[in-house]
Amino acid sequence: MDIDCDGANNSAGGCANDPSGQGQTAFMDTVSQYGISDLDANIHPYVVFGNSGSSPSFDPQQYGMEPLSVMAVVCNNQLFYGVWGDTNGGIATGEASISLAKLCFPNDGITGDNGHGEHNVLYIGFVGQDAVPGANAAWQAGDTNTFEGSIKELGDRLVARLSG
Repeated sequence: MDIDCDGANNSAGGCANDPSGQGQTAFMDTVSQYGISDLDANIHPYVVFGNSGSSPSFDPQQYGMEPLSVMAVVCNNQLFYGVWGDTNGGIATGEASISLAKLCFPNDGITGDNGHGEHNVLYIGFVGQDAVPGANAAWQAGDTNTFEGSIKELGDRLVARLSG
């Protein structure tokens, strides 16, 4: 799990040593309707999904995924929820906000320049407008657990649909 520190407060907390942090996420304009300037990698658990400007490119929206839709993340024998919050300029996959990485691997010393190296994380994206928490999410939360808790019920419903 590579670490993403893009967005609001991109050099705060564990992101202070991130060599590639950017001051905005791909969906900054979309999330602004919820009263925040952008996602904060230190608070909002989000997944970097899709890429542009490289080959091969992948746009999840071509398959029905909506920006800020809930994503399930299975890591460290646990299930957490985040949102699709950013895209990648390269072809690498497996990047997530520092807050999501710390939920998954709280004892790994995660920082903006130190992720989780093992290939043992599963990301599940959901398609359709009903996968977007919208105003029901606690976008203005001051901590990761509050935000993740605000999308948990929707995430649980989406995961339950996987079993038929």
